[in-house]
Amino acid sequence: MKRRSFLTVLMSVLLMMAVLPFCSPAYQVQAGSPDGPEVNGNGYLVWPFADLGGGFNVTAQDTKSGKIYVDEHAEGTTVGGSFDLLGALTKAEAPEGTYKVWITRCQDDWEGINPGGCIYDGTLGTVYYDYPPDFYVDAQGIARWNEDFGYSEKAISAHYNGKFYLDDDTGKLLDSYSYDLAGALAAKNAPTGTYDVWLMSGQETFDGQGIEYVQEATLRPKYQYTALTGISLSKTSLSLKAGNTATLTATIKPTNASARIVYWSSNNKNVATVDANGKITAKGPGTATITAAIGSKSAKCTVTVTLNKPKLINIYNSAKGADIRFQTVTGADSYLVMRKYKGVWAPVGNPVSVSSLQKEGGYYKIFDETIRDKYGEGYIYSVVACKGSHRSEFDTKGLPLYRLRAPTILSVTSTQSGKAVISWTQEACQGYEVQYSSDNGAHWTKATQVKDGSSTVQIISGLTSGKKYVFRIRCQKTNKDRGTTWSPYSPWKSVNVK
Repeated sequence: MKRRSFLTVLMSVLLMMAVLPFCSPAYQVQAGSPDGPEVNGNGYLVWPFADLGGGFNVTAQDTKSGKIYVDEHAEGTTVGGSFDLLGALTKAEAPEGTYKVWITRCQDDWEGINPGGCIYDGTLGTVYYDYPPDFYVDAQGIARWNEDFGYSEKAISAHYNGKFYLDDDTGKLLDSYSYDLAGALAAKNAPTGTYDVWLMSGQETFDGQGIEYVQEATLRPKYQYTALTGISLSKTSLSLKAGNTATLTATIKPTNASARIVYWSSNNKNVATVDANGKITAKGPGTATITAAIGSKSAKCTVTVTLNKPKLINIYNSAKGADIRFQTVTGADSYLVMRKYKGVWAPVGNPVSVSSLQKEGGYYKIFDETIRDKYGEGYIYSVVACKGSHRSEFDTKGLPLYRLRAPTILSVTSTQSGKAVISWTQEACQGYEVQYSSDNGAHWTKATQVKDGSSTVQIISGLTSGKKYVFRIRCQKTNKDRGTTWSPYSPWKSVNVK
């Protein structure tokens, strides 16, 4: 690999840099470099050193419209080191105006559509004899280039006051084509000043102490850098429920600091994550530290995440006991039944894992089987969300349940056309509801509702003769402090209707 000294690279690049103006009665005149290529008063692009021969491009861009008029064919080349730029523009029917002009050598074809590909200087107006990748530093302190030539071969150096501040560390690469130069300078506590910036490509490592290890070094226009003195966040602590979000705002000092890209991170992504815009998403219970960093400056926010309390939906008497329906919450892995009896809340058994829960009607259900045979008792139920040792709050209003025994159907007979007679056991309740199905339980129809708890026989009319029906029955009771509670349904009993 060919190595160049800092002085060699600097001198060669400076000799190649010039601003190319174009002039004629129809084109405005700007002063050119006395040593480099220039456009003379006759509209010729002239360079004094040698005849470049073929293989170079000459390009002119209308500064008003941005349109490019000259391609790489250099058809107006004359004897020696000159090019009939005015003639080329006239042939292209270019309008009057001020043009920026530049040249480059290039091995690739260029279609003259835009100054990409073979064109080096994205700001135009500057001449380069050779073809390094297009590279510049924008106003946000991002070093950008047009050609991706591999992460391992990128190296950027910023020089100020006799010191090199960057090495070949690519940790600030934003993508294949850009590098957070301002952030890298901030990471090294670089002072405010005007920096010379180099882009280097090569297989050897640049040690940051000089330019001896550089294969290609391009001296760019000065980069104005303002050092960052601090960063703060809109909040230093935050409490969130799992599943909820919040956004932190980072403020930098001074407000005109060059380093502006905030790097966000979370030390516990199981608890909370954060995106590139400072948006926090609470994932599960616990504590996480969110850090906003720019270079060596950082600010932190402690995020405490707790579980939401489950939303209660309904409660039923089941043959198993109490059947509690609820909605699950983000971040929980199990749920615990809470029961209030005689004014005291207490947990029932152990938490039930999410994988063991049954789902019905879009909601999950959990059972208290310990009251299976405790008929005539009243309870209030709620549910707690759990994950490990973390517990959510619970709805202390709860859902009331009065434990009722299901009636037992004694008989169902049909002695008249379209009618059936059903009888059942009497229970300690205030009424009954009889239902029937003609499709073996796929769909149920309420046959009658009996508001007398002492009645145990009903005649059901309106049935279809010759059809088989199945019947079921449940009872209900209303308590002042428990509301209306229904018992489970009885086992089915069938009949063939006359």
